Amino acid sequence: MVTFLKSQSHGPGINYGKDIRRIMIKSIARHNLPCKSLDRISSSNGMLLIVDLLHLNSRGAGMVADRIEKYLRGL
Repeated sequence: MVTFLKSQSHGPGINYGKDIRRIMIKSIARHNLPCKSLDRISSSNGMLLIVDLLHLNSRGAGMVADRIEKYLRGL
């Protein structure tokens, strides 16, 4: 994930202390009221791997799943 994030030309990140409540509430509202996909919400929040500073989007979840699969195949 770190390699992926470093390879992207992406602006400054979100301030967890300052922006977390606003991002989370906005994401919940966008998902439940107009029923937008979590990936679309993630993109509109300017995030590459997470939706709301806590939950993974499809890309982030896929990266985690790939790592878990590699680990389990090595057992």
